[in-house]
Amino acid sequence: MDEEDLVDVKIPPPDDDSDDDCSIDKDPKDSLLEEKRRDSDPGIKPSPMPGVNLLSRFVTFWWLNPLLSLGSKRPLQAEDLYGLRSKDSTAVVGDQLQREWDKERYNAEEKKKTPSLLRAIIRTFGKGYVALTIFAVMADSLRIIQPIFLGLLISYFNQETTTTQKQAFLYALAVCICSILSSFLMTPFTFLRQCYGMRVRIACTSLVYNKVLRLSNAALASTTTGNIVNLVSSDTQKFDWACYFLHYLVLGPIEALAVLGLLWREIGASSLAGMGLLFILVPMQIKMGDVLMYFRRQVSHLIDERVKLMNEVISGMRVIKLYTWEDSITQWVSKIRISELSWFRKLAFMRGFFMSFFFSSSVLITFVTFMTYVLTGHILTAQKVFTCLSLFNSVRLVMALFFPVAITLMNEGKVSIERIQRLLLLDEFALSRIDNIKFEA
Repeated sequence: MDEEDLVDVKIPPPDDDSDDDCSIDKDPKDSLLEEKRRDSDPGIKPSPMPGVNLLSRFVTFWWLNPLLSLGSKRPLQAEDLYGLRSKDSTAVVGDQLQREWDKERYNAEEKKKTPSLLRAIIRTFGKGYVALTIFAVMADSLRIIQPIFLGLLISYFNQETTTTQKQAFLYALAVCICSILSSFLMTPFTFLRQCYGMRVRIACTSLVYNKVLRLSNAALASTTTGNIVNLVSSDTQKFDWACYFLHYLVLGPIEALAVLGLLWREIGASSLAGMGLLFILVPMQIKMGDVLMYFRRQVSHLIDERVKLMNEVISGMRVIKLYTWEDSITQWVSKIRISELSWFRKLAFMRGFFMSFFFSSSVLITFVTFMTYVLTGHILTAQKVFTCLSLFNSVRLVMALFFPVAITLMNEGKVSIERIQRLLLLDEFALSRIDNIKFEA
């Protein structure tokens, strides 16, 4: 093939009036054929999820009972599982992201800038993902208010209490209601953010797959099979966890300020000691998260190198056997594998230290807070102790774990997006020339 056949794809201006436009021309019959294939395939059962009410769909998951009942009687088989909803299918989410990526490339080409895959992802999934914050705000608000009712309930058992028995029952009922409603609200929030993470992963995988099919010979020479496999198997997986925690980049500081106000109401200025220590621990957790990300990058680089080497070994096995290079190749692969395992050990050690630091922070924060309160001449009561402990526990999980993890995953996701974006910007075959080829039956 001549060099003139290898050209950069010029993306036509997108039609903003139609949501079905896509840079890759597809036969409208493809979707119908896919639907017929799914209907005719006995191994793909339609999911009952779209046909149930909201309570069963997102809170109780009652629609899974037939599957769970079947699993209690015999081991489940692949044909027992339900298929994906249409909105979660690769064809739908992949085309949505492809459409936004094409728009991004066209706009960047007009402005002579580098297109951003991140902007395309945000335009595709951002609105729905941000809307999930409503569930998180309501659930976290109930979890923060619950310690207040707990403190009022405990005050009923003091000798000089003015709380009546009726009020005590109401406070106990409020504690139960806050706990139940918080759990009910967190269930759809957890499920839906995992769904959005899955959609981003599937869409990016589809984008990579379609791009690989169109890569030019020059572009194929500049990348490796191992790199492409690692993009799909490793980099896209980070979107699942990133979507799980990213809300707490905004919710974490807001919850911390709300808890600080409630603690000030209970123990005054002594609350600054505990919350100050918590805020000091956050940068340390973030720093440890950066170290974890560095270790993961090293592991990812070594995995790429090992996969590339193994692909070359498998493809050239006859030559290796012919020249009796087995021992040399074995030593070469073992050297890379030993280095990879060494970084895996460092990563596991750092992750263990990270988690131990988190679990020990609760005791340290509580000790510093109550010690400051006592040394300033105050007397601890059961009401203040249990209220403060509950408030600290409600914010500790968010600020000492979720918030630092969200920052780490945000950085890792940024690196993964950059790696995928580099592949997507490689040269392609001219699609117009390929589409004009007529094949005779």
